[in-house]
Amino acid sequence: MIIDFFHKPSLRLRYSLIMMLLTSILLTLILNISHFNGYNTVYNKMQSYSANEVKAVGLSPARPTPLYGFNGEISKSPNWSNAAFLDTVASLHFKAIRYPGGSVANQWDWKTGQAIAQRFLNTIPNKKVLNNNFTAGHDLKDLKQLVNKTGCDVIFLLNMITKDLNDQISMLKNAQALGIPVKWVELGNEFYLKENAGKQKFAMPADYGKTAEQWIDAIKTQFPTAKVAVIGSNQSNWNKDVLINAPSADAIVDHVYPFPANVLDESGINFSELYGDLQKKLNNFNLPKKMTPIWVTEYNIHWAFIPNKTPEEKNKIHNYAFTWSQALATILMTSEITSFSDNIKVVINHSLANWSNFAAVDNKGTFRKLPNGIGMQAWLDASENKNTIQKISFIDDNKEAVPDYNLFGWKFTGDNTNSILLVNLLPSSVPLDLSSITSVSYKYTTLSSEKNKQIHSPDDFSKTSGTIKANNLSLPPYSITTLTE
Repeated sequence: MIIDFFHKPSLRLRYSLIMMLLTSILLTLILNISHFNGYNTVYNKMQSYSANEVKAVGLSPARPTPLYGFNGEISKSPNWSNAAFLDTVASLHFKAIRYPGGSVANQWDWKTGQAIAQRFLNTIPNKKVLNNNFTAGHDLKDLKQLVNKTGCDVIFLLNMITKDLNDQISMLKNAQALGIPVKWVELGNEFYLKENAGKQKFAMPADYGKTAEQWIDAIKTQFPTAKVAVIGSNQSNWNKDVLINAPSADAIVDHVYPFPANVLDESGINFSELYGDLQKKLNNFNLPKKMTPIWVTEYNIHWAFIPNKTPEEKNKIHNYAFTWSQALATILMTSEITSFSDNIKVVINHSLANWSNFAAVDNKGTFRKLPNGIGMQAWLDASENKNTIQKISFIDDNKEAVPDYNLFGWKFTGDNTNSILLVNLLPSSVPLDLSSITSVSYKYTTLSSEKNKQIHSPDDFSKTSGTIKANNLSLPPYSITTLTE
C-alpha cells in the first residue's frame, strides 16, 4: 500500500499538500508559544526586577517648577471655614486651588455659594444637572479663608453656562476686592462631553472658541496680568478649532484619567500599565502648535468609571483607592505629567476633599489624609519653595536604563538649597548610588508600606529618617523617600 501510494502522482501531491499544511500549523504554534513566553519573560522581569545597585547618572535640564495644587470640587467638600479642615489642608503645602472645581462650575452661583436650581436650566436640553445639595461654606469669603491659611493661588473656573460674562467679571472683581489675586482663569469645564450642558450651548468647538475669545479680551481688560486658559480635548480637531478661534488664550486645558480597567490586574494597581495608559492619553492630546502651554487641571485614576460590574465588584475595585498603592500611583502620575512636556505649566490633582475615592482629605469629619493626599503631599513637600526641577536618570548594574514604573526621582532647587524625591515602585529594596549627581549630605525621610495595605491612619505605613552616608542609600520596597539638606 505504501509503495503504491508514493507511485501515484495525485496521491503524492495530496500528501505533499497535507505535510505543508501541517508544517505551517506547527510553525505558527511554535511562534505563538515563543511570543507568549517572551511576553511572560518581560512581564515577569518587570515584576521581579532587581539590581545589585542602581546609579543616578544624570539630570535633565533645569526648568521652572509648575504650579501644583488640587481641584476644589466643592460639591461634597467640608466647610472651608472649618478650622480643623483648614489645618489639615494647609499641611499639604499645595500652591493652587481650582475654584469651584469641576462641572459644578457650569452651574455655580458665586453670590449664594450654591448651584443654580434646576428650573433655570430647562432651556438647555439633555443637560447634566447636579443636585443642589451643597453644604454652606464655599463662597468667596470662605475661599479667602482657605487662601489665607494655605497661601495658595486660585484658578478661577468660570461659569459660561448659567451666568454671563458681566456676572463672572463681577465675581473676579469681588474676589480681588477681598484680597484674592486674579492670576489664573479657566473658561468652563469639559464642554466636549455629550452630557455636559456646554455641549448643547456650544454646538461646535469653534463656537466655544469664538465666545472664549470675547471673554478673554474682557478679562484681560480688567486683569491685564491674568493668564486665561481654554478647554482642550483629545477629540478630533477640538484643540485646533478652539485655538484658531481663541488666539488670545494663554494655555489650553487637559484632563487625564486612566481607567481602572486599564491599570488594574490581580495584584491591584499595575504601575507599568498605569504608566503606559497615562502616556497614551497624554500623547493623544494633539496640539496645532507644540509650544502651546498646557494646564492639566484634573488627573487621577478614574475610580468613578467602572462599567458593567456588580456592586460587589465595584466595591472591591474602589478599595484600591484606599491602599498604599494609590499614594504611589498619585506620585507616579504627577511625575509623568510633569515630565511629559516642558509646556505643562499647571498640574492640579483631583481632588482636595470631594468623593473619598478621589480625595486627598477625608470629607466625613475626621479630615484624615487619604492615600491620594499622602502621595501628593510627598511631592508638594519636596517642591516647597523650589523654583526649578530636574528629573534624575538611573541605570542598573547591567547599564540599562531603569524605567519610571520601577523607580524614578526628581531634584528640586530653590532658596539656595535643594531636595531630592525618590520613589521605588518595586517589591524589592533598591541599593542606590547618587554620587554622580550630588556631593551634598542629606537627611532622609522614607514612607513605605505593603502595596495593597489599607491606609486608615499614619500607623498603617512606616516612617523612618536619618542621614545618608557617601550619597548611598537603600530604598525599601514600595517607598517614597525625600532627601533634604
